[in-house]
Amino acid sequence: SFPTALDIGCHTGQLASLLEGKKGISRFIQTDISSAMLSQASGLRVVADEEYLPFADGGFDIIIQHGYFICIHSNIVSSSVKRLKKW
Repeated sequence: SFPTALDIGCHTGQLASLLEGKKGISRFIQTDISSAMLSQASGLRVVADEEYLPFADGGFDIIIQHGYFICIHSNIVSSSVKRLKKW
């Protein structure tokens, strides 16, 4: 069970429509740096740079980042993974 989920780089929110309510997800928060992409998503949305997300440590039961790491430079991946572990 993952009551609180975060989707990093959600684009148009396709994963939310597939996962919301499944696996015990009751709160699904989507983020994307593009307000244009995020405006096509529904539900809880936050426009934010994925490198500087405005969330407290330990706030999520699961973090989804489908395709996020293929879009950033490889030397940033290590520090990003460390940040994800804190959330």
